[in-house]
Amino acid sequence: MEKAYGLNKLHYWLKHQEARATLRRLIAQRRRETWTTFCKQMASEEYTKAISKLSRIRKNRTLKPTFSTPEGPQHAADIMASYLEATFSSDLLKNVQLYEIDTPILPFEIDCLFTRDDINITIRSLPIKKAPGIDHLRNKMLQLISHLLAPILFHLFHMCWAWSYVPQIWCIAQVIPIYKKGSPSYLGNYRPISLITIFRKILERCIQHILQTDGPPLDIAQGGFRESRSALDQALSLTEISHVLRTHYHVKPALAFLGIKSAYDTVNRSFVWDTLSRYISSPMLSLLRCLFDDVQTEILLSNTISRRFNPKTGALQDSILSPYLYSVYINQLPAQLRPQAITTDMSPLETIPLLNCLLYADDVVIINERTTMTDLLHANPLRH
Repeated sequence: MEKAYGLNKLHYWLKHQEARATLRRLIAQRRRETWTTFCKQMASEEYTKAISKLSRIRKNRTLKPTFSTPEGPQHAADIMASYLEATFSSDLLKNVQLYEIDTPILPFEIDCLFTRDDINITIRSLPIKKAPGIDHLRNKMLQLISHLLAPILFHLFHMCWAWSYVPQIWCIAQVIPIYKKGSPSYLGNYRPISLITIFRKILERCIQHILQTDGPPLDIAQGGFRESRSALDQALSLTEISHVLRTHYHVKPALAFLGIKSAYDTVNRSFVWDTLSRYISSPMLSLLRCLFDDVQTEILLSNTISRRFNPKTGALQDSILSPYLYSVYINQLPAQLRPQAITTDMSPLETIPLLNCLLYADDVVIINERTTMTDLLHANPLRH
């Protein structure tokens, strides 16, 4: 742009002022339009989704502390790795029975149950804004070539199914410690979030429906990660149970709300495999064991990477299959707390007194009379 001289300065200054005013007006107009669109979207969505979106926006605008030590970020990452390695060790399960699973004879002759179309649909359905794993590939990249990629992944997944083995990079989980609350210097105040490769997620989504269909039926008291069963549904069920106990059985129920500490981190996978072995096929079970038992975890902290370690317990936080595996792990808890089993010939009124607990993921509410609540809280399943 040429520099203006003499009387031209005034002309171009006025043009600049006019363009500046126009730009400000257009920016303000665009802000109003986007705000109106945002409000309409929020009003048309479900209440829980709207609140979740607002909470996410608020959290993203808040700076969160990061774990650090005077020795530097590499030392902090190694300290966090040692802490999580101890958390994921089997020390907490030393008094719990371990289950032996027979090693299969490979390769399996049972055909894989998903198709190329399933893979193509899965690639297009996975969210595009999720953080990538160690391969730095995002699903948005794959969606553009899904029609070319699906046949290749189809043959690769069939090999994984037949040999119960996946590429080693699929079993590397990069963990980012997310600050929760409390002192930033306390290691327990960070939630480990695992980042895994997009190809592993595609495979997991392909076998998810098969696993949930063939796997053990979940107890009626469980509401977490189930279709058409939200936290509000569990809250409504709790209200209805309390109302029926008061009106029909003249019982004033006491409620005890419990939170399972480090729920995903302490899952006894050998128990889960033993439970699933009675329901799912051998190729499916062996593939699951490879996906979870062969995991190597490394900590990402302040642009540094810690040493890798193998978690003996727990389920990956970012895995698509982990919610169902956790549900299988705690599925026997409601039945063990009940005074008697629920049968199909019971009416709803006969069933309600037996529903003495409700579960939503790692949140548990115990429903019982005040006089016997202490005994139920000290029952063997809860003490463990």
